[in-house]
Amino acid sequence: MSVRDDITVDWSASPRIIEVALPSTEISLQDLHDTLRVLASQPEAMDKDEIIDSDGKKQLDETTLTGLTVSLLNARLKFADRVSPPYISCTVSGGNLTAVDVYGNMMNPIEPSAYTQVTRALSSSATLTTQEELQTLMEQTQKYVMSML
Repeated sequence: MSVRDDITVDWSASPRIIEVALPSTEISLQDLHDTLRVLASQPEAMDKDEIIDSDGKKQLDETTLTGLTVSLLNARLKFADRVSPPYISCTVSGGNLTAVDVYGNMMNPIEPSAYTQVTRALSSSATLTTQEELQTLMEQTQKYVMSML
C-alpha cells in the first residue's frame, strides 16, 4: 500500500477534483486507489459520497488475475497547473481509469490543467499473467528452440 502525500481532493466541487501536486508527473492507479481510500476516511470527508470504486486482481484460475480498473465517482484527476511552456507530459499507469458523473454517466476522468499533457496507459488485455506462468512459458520456449537446433 502506497499512500501519497502529494494528492488532495476538493470535496466541494462537482465533479470533485483530485489534484496531483507539483512537481509530480505520474501516478499509478494502485497509489491513487490507496490514497483516495485514506483521504475518504478522514473526518472532513466521512459524510461525503464515495469517490472511488476499484476492481481487479481477481483470481480467474491458478495463474491468471484480472487487471486493475479504477472508476472515479463524480470526480476527475488533475495534475497541477504549470506556469508556462513547455508542456509537461504526465502519466496515469497501472490499469484502466474511468469516471462517471453524479448521474452515473461516463465522463472524461482527466481534468484539464495548464501546460500539461496527460497520457493514460490503458490496459486492453483482460488479464495479467503471474510470474510462475511467465517462467513456465519461457522454459517451454527455450526447450522448443533447443529442439530446433
